Amino acid sequence: MLRSRLIVTASTLSLFAASGCESPTDPPPTDTVYTLTTDEVTVPPGEEKYLCYAQTLDRDLAIDKFTYTQTAAVHHLLLAKNTVPDPDGTFECDVLFKSSWIPLFGAGNGDAELAAPEGYGHILPKGTQLLVQLHLLNSSSTEVKTPIKVDMREVEGEVKPIGLYAFGTNDINLPAGKQSGVYNDCTVEHDVSIFAWWPHMHKLGTRLTLEVGPDSSSLEEVYRIDPWDFDNQTMEAKTLTIPKGSVSRVTCQYDNSLAEDVTFGESSNNEMCFLNTFATGVTEELDGCVYLKPVGTDPVPPDPAAGVCGEQQANSLGIGAECTQGGGECAAGLTCSLDQSPEPPGFCMKIGGCDVTADCGGDWATCCAPKEAGGLINICIPEACRPADCIPQ
Repeated sequence: MLRSRLIVTASTLSLFAASGCESPTDPPPTDTVYTLTTDEVTVPPGEEKYLCYAQTLDRDLAIDKFTYTQTAAVHHLLLAKNTVPDPDGTFECDVLFKSSWIPLFGAGNGDAELAAPEGYGHILPKGTQLLVQLHLLNSSSTEVKTPIKVDMREVEGEVKPIGLYAFGTNDINLPAGKQSGVYNDCTVEHDVSIFAWWPHMHKLGTRLTLEVGPDSSSLEEVYRIDPWDFDNQTMEAKTLTIPKGSVSRVTCQYDNSLAEDVTFGESSNNEMCFLNTFATGVTEELDGCVYLKPVGTDPVPPDPAAGVCGEQQANSLGIGAECTQGGGECAAGLTCSLDQSPEPPGFCMKIGGCDVTADCGGDWATCCAPKEAGGLINICIPEACRPADCIPQ
């Protein structure tokens, strides 16, 4: 049941006093809304920025509706639950989507609203970190200086959880100078009731489709975005139930006019092929028909020339600096290894944001793909501390 409250204003009290024993008509109940408000952002005329704002919840929330009102210079935004926490506040982040973000809501250049089916909601316990990724573009002749707000309607009482059910693959290798595509077939393991869709590719994407059927030879198209517009990424409300045992096929088409091959990655200069949906009836918070290309099984021991873990020096980005669990010693955008695993020593590392080792700032910091993340997430880690199954990129 939605929580409601009675607003009593000075005019209401005057009406009550003037009417003696007669009670005025109660105003309609109002929703209880939790408003996530970012720091004030400044975008000079003609400039483009990618910023993130993180905020850790200080109480439990259950949310069944998101509302955003168009704000100057906001090209698009994504609201997500951050599974790999960043420092609270504003920081630069030039990626549109990380595999460690669980999407909750998105909007393009305009008003947007997304509501869950009655009785369902996003359950966000105290300590959850919410993250707003902002693509800011000021095409006006005057400076824009404003916070960005997303209203979230609270639900009180029993609520059934919403899950993220995704289709797609990270097995992407697009040949230079060619049009090409990737697809993934998968069998749905339980009934899935979808109520909202959020497709995601990057700059080279041209079309994304989803087909479903009783078998791979009897597929029918149930979702299409054609043409794909990298500059207009929004969530679409549309219901669809996919029965258990159905075969699904997601297909992503690309036009790689570049002079080099393009592979999977979080940077907008790499590519992705994901169709994220919000669904009821899912058994896990993260579920779906996704093929993750296996990380190489042959271990790669750390280079002995990098020295001993715990004795390494921090590089220019702060990777390798000594830190303690929950101590907050790491630079913005980095996290302490002890916040991920209790095994000492503690050192600062970067989760996501690298495609090759050169992205990690040098001085024996390595970009590698942890085996337990299925190759979806790369990390920057001191080479001396790199596990042998974190394969260098």
